[in-house]
Amino acid sequence: VSVAACGFIVYFVRGKWNEVVHIFQKEVNWTLFLIAALVYLVALSVLILRLHLIIRSQKILISFGKVYYFNFVGFFFNLLFPSAVGGDVVKIYYIAKYSGKKVEATTAVILDRLFGFLLMMLLGLGAIFLFGGGDQFEPMKKMIYAFLGVVAFLMFFFYKQEFCPEV
Repeated sequence: VSVAACGFIVYFVRGKWNEVVHIFQKEVNWTLFLIAALVYLVALSVLILRLHLIIRSQKILISFGKVYYFNFVGFFFNLLFPSAVGGDVVKIYYIAKYSGKKVEATTAVILDRLFGFLLMMLLGLGAIFLFGGGDQFEPMKKMIYAFLGVVAFLMFFFYKQEFCPEV
């Protein structure tokens, strides 16, 4: 999808490269752009640290640098394929290949996804409580509570290694 989007951009910009260069030279605030890129890399590092901690809890000894590398390979495949799952499959593959522990690698990546989902739900719930407590949000609150319950159960299920027989 991303490759197709880039192709469309190149197609529509053809013959107007001077305008594109002018915009990049004159209208882009490079200081803000670099600050945003730095903040993005720091945020990614926090997410990768979360995955690294989950991997270590699964008794997979792998360096933070390797997890960082595997995540960026996964991000590349997320951009290449039309779904966000492609990068997770690649992360599972590389972590399992590196450690030899397929079940634990799969569990770690799924747990990481569930933690991310849980945090998004909590963020949404917090926003509803802070900024809009009207009756129109009652169905959304119930849905978020249900999702939180399902995610909590799944996290417990995947975290407990007694539920996963040795392969």
